[in-house]
Amino acid sequence: MRSGYQAATGDILIVLDADGSNDPREIPRYIMPLIEGADFAKGSRFAVGGGTTDMPRIRQVGNASFVLLANFLFNLKMTDLCYGYHAFWRHCLDNLDLSQFDGFEIDSALYLQAVRNKLRLVEVPSFEGYRFYGFGKLQTIPDGIRVLKTILREWLAYLTAKEKEIYLGFRGIRMLPQAETAGIEPEIKLSSSQFNVQFLRLLSMKLLAGSDMQYALKRVLQFTMDTVGATNGSLMLLDENGNVRGEDSLISENEGKLSNPASWPDVLQQGLAGWVVKNRQPALVMDTNNDSRWLRRTWDGSASQARSALAIPLISDDRVIGVLTLTRPQAKTFTNVELHLLLSFALSI
Repeated sequence: MRSGYQAATGDILIVLDADGSNDPREIPRYIMPLIEGADFAKGSRFAVGGGTTDMPRIRQVGNASFVLLANFLFNLKMTDLCYGYHAFWRHCLDNLDLSQFDGFEIDSALYLQAVRNKLRLVEVPSFEGYRFYGFGKLQTIPDGIRVLKTILREWLAYLTAKEKEIYLGFRGIRMLPQAETAGIEPEIKLSSSQFNVQFLRLLSMKLLAGSDMQYALKRVLQFTMDTVGATNGSLMLLDENGNVRGEDSLISENEGKLSNPASWPDVLQQGLAGWVVKNRQPALVMDTNNDSRWLRRTWDGSASQARSALAIPLISDDRVIGVLTLTRPQAKTFTNVELHLLLSFALSI
């Protein structure tokens, strides 16, 4: 497990048993809490909706005892402590030291260290089925003693540790490190490949979690608008010919009112979205009244009602598969520095 954590290259690390007893179709269940703000998602066979077919009575009693002890010592409300199905953001590794654990107790150590380091840990229900391959190597008494020692060791560390700083807020991946350096050039230098993959992951997780296309697009668009303070926005998915895939693949929000404008073909051909698709790069518009790429919408009102706009191409397998457009009043103009800070936050979640 330690080698796997270090070798993995993704932003989110997911661990499940290799014998087939864990169902990979549950992965979206673990990913969604991370997308919604958690640092760590651990599975539980005893949470509502979970279960197991591979746990003798004596091990159930042992696991329940360990859970009660850990909950009492650490003031928790966990329902499972010895289950190996979990997922977490890569930044969690900065707070975990698993070098001392070489057996089945590593899962318990992982969860208790996450708690001890004030990571946002949540439980999700999971079902442990029969293994497809191999045989169980856990030894009830010896490994139970190792788990007990681990609980006590982590509790002592919890008691003797210096008071940590208060909650620091979002500690996830930082996708645009150049934004933290001084002297960002006025010319927009955002690379769509740096953040659109995170946006697509968010959309994919919504769909994998059972959301229909319209609902998923609406939630993703609203989440992004709320994060960057946009008043209007649109999100459309394109087919291989560069056209909107269908009515269920387009969503637009105008100050809280959802609509599907009939003029989107014109926008794709002549407007800002079309420019973004053609040039395969983000576009920043300081003033929609003074940029020829902006085609006025029915809600733009009078000519004096200028906006600041941002359009982002969504690229997958070297093809533009969608366009995200956000606008807000010119009094709150999007800036390059703000884009790096706000969008790296919004689209990395």
